[in-house]
Amino acid sequence: MRTILLFLIIFVLPDEYSASEPLNFCTFNSTISGLPSTWSFATLDQVKLCFQNISVNYSVVNETMKQLFNSLDFYSFLSIVRQSNYPYSMNINFREELSNILNQSNMNTYKNDYDFHMAVTLCFKKLKDFHTTYSVPNGYAQFHVLLPFILEFLPLTKQIKVQFGINLYSSIMRSNSNMNYTNQIVTKIDGINAFDYMMNFAEKYSIMSKDPSVRLNSVFREEFWLQNLAQYPLPLKSNITFTFLDKTETVIFPYVVVITKKFDQQSSIENDNRYSPSVTYTTRNAFSYITRLEKFNWYEQKTNDKFRFITGNNDTYYYIHESTNTSIIRLGSFDDEVSEDVKRAFLAASGTTLILDVIGNRGGSSCLAYAALHFLVPEYFSHRVLYEPFDGRTTKQLQTFATIFSFSP
Repeated sequence: MRTILLFLIIFVLPDEYSASEPLNFCTFNSTISGLPSTWSFATLDQVKLCFQNISVNYSVVNETMKQLFNSLDFYSFLSIVRQSNYPYSMNINFREELSNILNQSNMNTYKNDYDFHMAVTLCFKKLKDFHTTYSVPNGYAQFHVLLPFILEFLPLTKQIKVQFGINLYSSIMRSNSNMNYTNQIVTKIDGINAFDYMMNFAEKYSIMSKDPSVRLNSVFREEFWLQNLAQYPLPLKSNITFTFLDKTETVIFPYVVVITKKFDQQSSIENDNRYSPSVTYTTRNAFSYITRLEKFNWYEQKTNDKFRFITGNNDTYYYIHESTNTSIIRLGSFDDEVSEDVKRAFLAASGTTLILDVIGNRGGSSCLAYAALHFLVPEYFSHRVLYEPFDGRTTKQLQTFATIFSFSP
């Protein structure tokens, strides 16, 4: 079996470098035309070197663990995971898990700041609860590992297929080698059976659901090919290998990292780390941009079939199928960030038929879903579901519904 190494990247220190000068490992300002001007990219080795040099802040560690333990008794999920039936029951002693992290910290086990925060993140991932996560500091949330392919799962044969290569990856690497494997069956990833590899990835890292099938589907949809480093650990190796059916070679692709910000020095990341991020927003921002750039949207791929784009952003799109005068509104989520996009799409909709495409919808704010329902079928809608059950007080959610999510022009 032959192994093909597609890329070789060598870093050379400049001649004028002096050993007395401290090295700055956290400068990220490389960009290409395919990225927004405020974004950058780097190799995985560059990012590793940067993260390794950000020391553990023990005052932050102690305060973080203190807050986690203080609020632990108020977490309703602790009762839910113990009392629910399979697959929703989880045999996890969460207090013990956090105590282990604290003990490791007291023994100076964590080599850098990122290692500590990722230990807490992976601890929460064991609950497999999308609504119960730990947010790694904001600086790390800007970093996204980009893979060369979008993979597809074939459930009847349990095979993994390359759906298509990612053009942005090609542009960053200045090679289109990853574009040559469309529709190829992947038999192994990093030397492991491809299906087993993806199942293991979903089991360890996906929090989409306690149902294994749902987790696996979410991994193929987006969680594998674009990994936010606030939610997924740094890969151990600098590259990933793929073996294909009916081919003798194993192909090696380096990981690349897309950074939704430019950093000029380590202190810039440390300053960003002082703030709690909206990791969901940062991830959606990168995912939505790359999806639009690559034209992954199914309707955009079918423009020759008379799907005309009208408006849309943030995974919310409105199309018209001209030959049947059908309006199609694609709702990728009900997140707060997409409320204005949803409103614009609904107000712009026309035609004789309306289709709401919610395949793969990630959920989000119930208020936005109620607002859409109220707009479509007001005679079947009741505000009572948004009131407090005991004394009828108006909830914050109802106030939000009445203002931000109002569909009045």
